[in-house]
Amino acid sequence: MDKQRIKHFITKQRCVPWRVANAYDNWVEKRVRPFSHRLYMILKYHRVNLNTQEYWDKIWGTEDACLTRNYEKMFSQIVEITPERSRVLDVGCGPGLLLQRLRDAKRCIPYGLDISKKAISALNRAGIEGKVAKLPKFPFPDNFFDVVIATEVLEHVTSPSKTVKTMCRKLRDGGLLIVSVPDDTLYPEDELEHLHIFDEKKLSGLLEPYVRVRGTHRGYYFDDKPEKYVIIYGEKG
Repeated sequence: MDKQRIKHFITKQRCVPWRVANAYDNWVEKRVRPFSHRLYMILKYHRVNLNTQEYWDKIWGTEDACLTRNYEKMFSQIVEITPERSRVLDVGCGPGLLLQRLRDAKRCIPYGLDISKKAISALNRAGIEGKVAKLPKFPFPDNFFDVVIATEVLEHVTSPSKTVKTMCRKLRDGGLLIVSVPDDTLYPEDELEHLHIFDEKKLSGLLEPYVRVRGTHRGYYFDDKPEKYVIIYGEKG
C-alpha cells in the first residue's frame, strides 16, 4: 500500500479520530511549514514535486482555471513578438488561450504540449493539435518550429536546463524562443507547485548558451496584484 493510500486509510476510515487528524494537519501547517518547505511538502503531500498529470488535470478541470491563468498583458506582448504565419509550439499550453490568440491575430499554425490530458482535450476542441508529455520529453520533430514558447513553465520542471535545451532543438535555425517566468516572486514556499526561483539575470543565463537574446519585456500579471513576470526572447543559431 503506498503512502497516499495509507494516509487515506488512517484519516478517512477513522483509524485515527478526526480530532487527532486535524491536530496533525494544524501542526504541519503552523509548526513545520514556516521552517522547512521540503519537510512540509513530504508530510503534507508525500512528495516534493506536485507537478503530476493528476494534479494538472484537477487544475484544468476547474471552471475558473482559464480566468486565473489568463495573463492578458503577457499574452499581448508575446503576440506582438511572434512573427505572422509562424509554426508555433506552446510548451505547457494548458487549454490553449495563447495559441488561440496567435492563430487569430497572427495567422500562426499552432501546436500545444502539456502534461495534462484535460488541457490537451480542451485544446483539441478549439481545433488545435496538441500532445500529452512530461517535460523534458517533446514528441515533435527536431528543427520543426519557427517559434517555441514557454510561459510560466520552467519554475515547474525538475530540470529547466534540459527543458530549454530540448526546446531549442525543436526550433529551426533562426527560429525564435520566447520564455517567461515569475520575476523574483511566487517562491516555492508561497506557490507550492513551483520548484525554482527565477529573475531576469538567472533566466538570461539559462537561455544564452542556446539563443542570441534579442529583447526583454516585464510586467505585472494582474493590475491589482504585486506579482511580476519577465519575458526574454532570442534567436537560435
